[in-house]
Amino acid sequence: MISSIISEDGDCLILGAQIVITLVEWKSGSCCIIRRDEILQKESARRGKIDDYLPELSSLLGNDYISRLYGYSAKKARDVLEKYIECSDRAEFLRNIENNSKWPKSVDKRFKNPVQGFIAHFKKVTSLL
Repeated sequence: MISSIISEDGDCLILGAQIVITLVEWKSGSCCIIRRDEILQKESARRGKIDDYLPELSSLLGNDYISRLYGYSAKKARDVLEKYIECSDRAEFLRNIENNSKWPKSVDKRFKNPVQGFIAHFKKVTSLL
């Protein structure tokens, strides 16, 4: 039985991984442990809502198709997702993320600061998952 997965991909969670170890710094021994049950932990009425938005959560956490935004921890991604679910104008919400966020360091020249193209990537990726 697999107890955890070491990966930088947020899509591991929506594909069934219970524990994902990410941001591993081998020299210092530091890492970020993301537990699916903690991410989805809400009272039962709210849990259903988050379960319906797992592709969006995966995109905010970063996966094979979209990089994680700078400073987006598992908790912040969940908090942002809750606001996304509740907001009345999701297009404006995504524009705000695109205008006020940054990509992490990346060798991919498409991902420059600020996050130009985040909305297009976000919509494409969430439709794939």
